[in-house]
Amino acid sequence: MQRRRIAVVGLTDDATHAFHSMLKIVDGRSRAEWLLADPEHADVLMAGDANHSPVVERWAMSRKPVIAVQELGQSPPNATFTLKHPFRVMQLLDVLDEIERQLGTTPATARSPAGPMDATRWGFLTSLHELATRPDDAHRYYAARTPTGTLAVRGDLSTFVAAAAIHTQLRRGALALPPLELQADPSPTDGIEAPGVVLLWYAGLGAPEGMAPWINPTGTFALRRWPDFGVLGAAREHLLLSAALSLGTFDVTTLCSLTGQSVTAVQRYLAACSLCQLLVASEAATSADVVIPPPVLSGLAGFMRSLRLRLGLSA
Repeated sequence: MQRRRIAVVGLTDDATHAFHSMLKIVDGRSRAEWLLADPEHADVLMAGDANHSPVVERWAMSRKPVIAVQELGQSPPNATFTLKHPFRVMQLLDVLDEIERQLGTTPATARSPAGPMDATRWGFLTSLHELATRPDDAHRYYAARTPTGTLAVRGDLSTFVAAAAIHTQLRRGALALPPLELQADPSPTDGIEAPGVVLLWYAGLGAPEGMAPWINPTGTFALRRWPDFGVLGAAREHLLLSAALSLGTFDVTTLCSLTGQSVTAVQRYLAACSLCQLLVASEAATSADVVIPPPVLSGLAGFMRSLRLRLGLSA
């Protein structure tokens, strides 16, 4: 469980005492372990009378989360996270857990060059990528919890378990998940078990817009081997992209031109292949990497036109 530090400024004595008591109540029920700290060393600030606090003004420059407290008789504060005093346990839990979802990253995510917004959007996929590149013990499970239920994946990524609704959302690309966390409980018993490659593939295809943080956006790409479409199901656009990357090494722009796919579709396909350890990516692209000699271009163009026709696409 992640440890988070929270500081309190500008609250009345009654509100401060109530919050300290609340922290003891939520201990073990929150997604993180919350510890009291001074503002200089805190991850989150809980503030009252925010408009008149120099501490809050300095805090705002750090872009760290702040919880604005509304006392009785005060107007609602203009803040992303707010709490009304007297506090209620479930409201406090909801706010703390939402902040943890925004802050929560694996060590790999924390080391990523992505900014705060990317860390939030890519938290689950980055933690999944970390596990894919350094698999863990097959007897341990990592879990991501959603309102629909829990998705648990075996440490070696051989299988994952989730409720039917989560499987459906995953394949539709409509599943928003927090970063994976090591699960202390024994292996999950509820839900449908499926091959881990299905999770890796569809998580990549449902990625946010933009290139995955661990992939060089200006690089060139090829495939080690085709995805296992017998297990994953074959979409025409993925067959086209796989055929292209089996014949040469290309950047995103060239792949879009060859296959008629959008930049977002190509980037998500690359994310899926990368998670499945199928992608060969260069560190950086040069003109020599992406310029195809005329004989190869002719052969590839003919092959792609033929493949598109066989798949029922326009030439």
